[in-house]
Amino acid sequence: MIDLRILSGVVANHLCTECGTCSGICPTDALPMRETPGGQVLPDLVESKCIECGLCDMVCPELELPERFQAALADTFLGRAADDPTEIAGQAGGVGRALVAWCLESGQIDGAVIVVDDPAEPFRPKALIATDPSQVRGASRSKYCPIPVNALILQMMRFEGRLAYVGLSCHMQGLELAVQRVRKLRNKVVLRIGLFCDRVLTYPAAEFLSRCSGAGNSGSVAKFDYRGKEWKGWPGDIRVVTADGRDHNSPRASRAGSRALFTPVHCWLCPDKLNVLCDIALGDPHGVVRARSVPSAILARTETGERFLRAAESAGAIRLESADAERIVAGQNIRDNTQIAMAGGREMLRRGLELPKVLQEGPFAAERGRKLRWMRLAIWWSIESQKPWGIRVLRNLPTWEPRAWMWFKSGPRKRYRWFTAALKRFARTGRLRQTPVTAANRR
Repeated sequence: MIDLRILSGVVANHLCTECGTCSGICPTDALPMRETPGGQVLPDLVESKCIECGLCDMVCPELELPERFQAALADTFLGRAADDPTEIAGQAGGVGRALVAWCLESGQIDGAVIVVDDPAEPFRPKALIATDPSQVRGASRSKYCPIPVNALILQMMRFEGRLAYVGLSCHMQGLELAVQRVRKLRNKVVLRIGLFCDRVLTYPAAEFLSRCSGAGNSGSVAKFDYRGKEWKGWPGDIRVVTADGRDHNSPRASRAGSRALFTPVHCWLCPDKLNVLCDIALGDPHGVVRARSVPSAILARTETGERFLRAAESAGAIRLESADAERIVAGQNIRDNTQIAMAGGREMLRRGLELPKVLQEGPFAAERGRKLRWMRLAIWWSIESQKPWGIRVLRNLPTWEPRAWMWFKSGPRKRYRWFTAALKRFARTGRLRQTPVTAANRR
């Protein structure tokens, strides 16, 4: 029997980040990524194809750390897409979408690795290499689900021309390790655009949130947005479009109140929220700007990233203004995120499980973290939710759960305000719940 560290040490210990690097670099396609019953996408070994070359172990970000795994910062901005429809359709200011489209139109790149919606599977976006700016239109909005972007590495190696690459921190870590090992990739990717990431959610989360909106099961869904801005603006709410063209919306509290139930183990253990390995990091301007329409927070981490941003601004594709780096970083709660990752590492050690490389040594070593009592429950449930009984619980989760959880954690003063507001609404309209705003009744 073939023993790979990526299976015995990573998948078996619930550490796989689902980035797809091992699958994409395999020369014999012996590690295809498959969706599990619990909604994760994990490598599945085909022993008859494996030649035991060891490449998959060498590029796994849970087993190895990239050589330049440290934060760099050249400049910080707030930015918007110059094209208003792009800003509205994109997340925050739409800079990522506008920047990639401009790079393709101006010939700065020949293709871009992006994630787009799949009309055939609205809950399961897919990664592809876009060669036309029109393909970038489907790459907007946050996708809070596991997508093995690096499964495209072989296609990237065979691609003729320069590439831009858009991904999360786990994707960037896998890509960096692949670039270190494969010479063909070193000059292939000329621009890396990273996204701020708090966590991804397993696939059952999308089905649950669709039920919360009243849209029903996946068979009736034509389009699904985790953060649609059409209803209440930024930061976005659940938006589901059914096959009959009707819009169904659910407040963002549905996502916030249920996300802990659908968080995989590796997301609890990740300290890299701001994507330290990219050229340009993009995200929401929490703590900097609060309005219905907001700009993108931009961290230009390298001179290459700053050069592309300045060129796009000069061409009129995006609008930039200087921003305070400390305010942007503070708005992302980096200290809390780091403490959660280190506390999660402590709990993994207590359970006798292995740790990702980033938590074994250095500034994020698990032994240096403080103990968080609730982390024991979080890690336990993330593991149990992949077992048959946990899968049944998530698939039958009542739609009132997010509201109950948000009400419980809000504190006595806010609970009192919610209760009195509900009574006033009932006295005025006869309804305890607020009627969702739709295109028909929006003023």
